[in-house]
Amino acid sequence: MAEVILFDAAGKILEVLGSLVAKEIGLASGVKDEIRQLIDTVRTVKDILHDAEEQHSKKNEEVAVWLQRLKDALYDADDLLDDYYTEFQQLREAMNRNTLAKEVRIFFSKSNQIAFSISMAHKIKAIKKKLEAVFNARPIYLVEQLPDKNRVENVERETHSFVHADKVFWRDEDKNNVIRLLLDSDGRENVLVISIFGLGGLGKTTLAQLVYNDQNIINHFKLRMWVCVCEDFNLKIIMEKIIKSATRKEIEKLEIDQLQECLRKEINGKKYLLVLDDIWNENPGMWDKLKNLLVNGARGSKILVTTRSEKIAKITSKFSSYVYPLRDLDENKSWSLFLQIAFEHGIEPKDSKLVTFAREIVAKCGGVPLVRITIGHLLYGNNNRDHWLHFRDNKMTSIIKNESDILPVLKLSYDHLPLHLKQCFVYCALFPKGYKIEKQKLVYLWMAQGFLQASNENRCLEDVGHKYFMNLLSRSFFQDPEYDKLDNVVACKMHDLIHDLAQSIAGFECIVATLDTTNRFDKRCRHVSLHSTVDSSWKFQTVVHGVTHVRTLLLFESNAFLELDGDFEFSSSSMSLRALDFGELEFKKLPRSIDKLKPLRYLNISYNGYIVALPNSMSRLWNLETLDLSNYLELKELPRDIRKLVNLRHLTNEECDFLVGMPYGLGLLTNLRTLWNLETLLQMRYPEMERLAYALLITSRKLRPYFPAHTIHVMTNYPLRQVLQKPEALVFACNLVRINVLSCSHRLVPIL
Repeated sequence: MAEVILFDAAGKILEVLGSLVAKEIGLASGVKDEIRQLIDTVRTVKDILHDAEEQHSKKNEEVAVWLQRLKDALYDADDLLDDYYTEFQQLREAMNRNTLAKEVRIFFSKSNQIAFSISMAHKIKAIKKKLEAVFNARPIYLVEQLPDKNRVENVERETHSFVHADKVFWRDEDKNNVIRLLLDSDGRENVLVISIFGLGGLGKTTLAQLVYNDQNIINHFKLRMWVCVCEDFNLKIIMEKIIKSATRKEIEKLEIDQLQECLRKEINGKKYLLVLDDIWNENPGMWDKLKNLLVNGARGSKILVTTRSEKIAKITSKFSSYVYPLRDLDENKSWSLFLQIAFEHGIEPKDSKLVTFAREIVAKCGGVPLVRITIGHLLYGNNNRDHWLHFRDNKMTSIIKNESDILPVLKLSYDHLPLHLKQCFVYCALFPKGYKIEKQKLVYLWMAQGFLQASNENRCLEDVGHKYFMNLLSRSFFQDPEYDKLDNVVACKMHDLIHDLAQSIAGFECIVATLDTTNRFDKRCRHVSLHSTVDSSWKFQTVVHGVTHVRTLLLFESNAFLELDGDFEFSSSSMSLRALDFGELEFKKLPRSIDKLKPLRYLNISYNGYIVALPNSMSRLWNLETLDLSNYLELKELPRDIRKLVNLRHLTNEECDFLVGMPYGLGLLTNLRTLWNLETLLQMRYPEMERLAYALLITSRKLRPYFPAHTIHVMTNYPLRQVLQKPEALVFACNLVRINVLSCSHRLVPIL
């Protein structure tokens, strides 16, 4: 994961530095010069990361050590620049509001600008010096390379068409279903495409082999061809492979035009079956170029595609009825497969205790045949109880992570991800196995870490996060999607093996801990999740004990009451936190130093039945984007200066039924996209303009994740004509396409 994080960190640093140069508040010319020099240094570092990634993937220890030093330096630079950028933005915001507060006037005094510029110049120079020192200490064989977003680590993989059908009994039902599709006489097109998609290791290639060698298929198709496509979707190479499979002969070196003539000649008028195994190409144009060369077969010809990506399956198969998702094996088939591999003659042993151990091991394997086969081979021939018990309790996880047949197969899917999706996927290692991951929460966490990359400034980051999520789902990194009433995906899970993959890639970057391991963190970790029930003796400080610059802290399954004493302080190691989730932990009051977490973007302190009022000091969390107060059962007051949280996008106050009011000026939060509790707000004695603005914000929340262009439904009986005519009211409706006003007895005039 190191090279992915480094590339992203370098990109974010360049973005911030560019903004600092463009926005000249308080920047002396000397500071701009230092920033421009730092930009050049970071760009040079970024260019060499591609070669470093390749060397690191080859287990080059020297490069790994160097990457770690570079990562630490880039993280330090990111933290410092984030701090400065925050200060700049706060001051610009104050100027935009024509604020004449004493501290603003002091800052913009000539003497203070000079002092600030000198301090900043020294800091930036120190960053540049540190980066240059690390860069100059790199292994001499690392060279600069131009970025190639489509580059994938070269892993040799070749498949063939043969299989012992009598030994693959666990996919009989799937085999019959696919054969039925292949023999279907649908006449909509001469050549139809059936696609099989699913997680690596499920047996897609094996299923295709079973179908390819079935006697009914042999009798039905005059010509059968098998081609393993793999990573490189090169039209010329694929044509050569198809011709070679059709003729069973080596072909001469031909130009691409000669190849297409030869290919079309071989399949012309013949009812053929072509298996294209292991496709990774997501470019519809590339697929169409190949498909157009294959359409002159006889009516009833079929192409069978296997892929790990649902997106590719839908690109290749025009009709949804010909897209076949391959699922995990059920419990009975999983057990039958394991018996076949692990025990002599596939017969269940008479030792009931051994059978119990075996079933527990099978349950840990999930429904992926490759895992069962690998584990079964490792255990075959040893029926000693103690050996099986030791394997179940101690060796199972390490075998799955280190055995050459398992994770490398799954990692192919990871290798094909673009950089921005790689870090989003690996971050999911923080969630417990089997945990239902809410899409909205995950997107907000990604956003807090700066993982979401909008193609233009008008693109909503939440929409970008939704796209990332659905992309990972379509590539089988997520499974078991949960839908709402509008058929939108709202949650999912990760397969245990995919979770193992994420953890193996994350390494010490993402630490999954329990209470008894909090004192054994790797000091270099950046993201921490705690999966334990806590009690009154638990100390928050122990979670990040010895860890410097942690950026994420998530608590799961806490479900406890915790009384933090008045002297509690966040340690210096917490000052880089971007995301903090107390996981339904109940406590009487918030840590008084919470306002010192200046970089904090995500804060979840939901499910609390004790706190009545939030401290006004929270208004100093200027970078905060998400504040989750769901089920704050006794909460009556929000911070009175909440209007200062100008970056706040999501204020989730669902089930906060005792709120007596909202602080005045909430309408100044023009980035706000989520706000609950419409009834409470409409009862407040504010001008109609703000009432309408609040109503728009609240009701748009439910539609925002699904529609980039809003249609808002407002239920209110207030006189709205004069309100809607005020331009200030439209600040909140800049993305609206239509407003439907329900239950309103006053005549409206069209003004939008």
